Amino acid sequence: MSPFHRGSITTSSTVANIWRDIPKHLGEYVQGEDPTITSRRRKNEFQFEDSKTWNESVTEFQYRIGKSRSDKSQRVLGHVLYSPPVSINTDEDTTIEYWALVELDRSKFD
Repeated sequence: MSPFHRGSITTSSTVANIWRDIPKHLGEYVQGEDPTITSRRRKNEFQFEDSKTWNESVTEFQYRIGKSRSDKSQRVLGHVLYSPPVSINTDEDTTIEYWALVELDRSKFD
């Protein structure tokens, strides 16, 4: 089972690692290279920075939740109704798509 299907927030570091590795495949900038490659590299660098910011936010969220909800049963806010496998779009702009439809337990919210 993919870590994305476990409902774990800790997979945010996995996402950051994926974005970190993508520029390696594009290589370093070479004078006179195809502008499409340069554009993709820049886009991936921005996406990596976004994923790092997101990871930091999620880490802070985990800390606050762990502090206020020390019993793991208090941390369950709902359950996953549907979660398709992670997919990678290989079109012009490489994107990773992962999502889930989650039913929230209303009793857990004020």
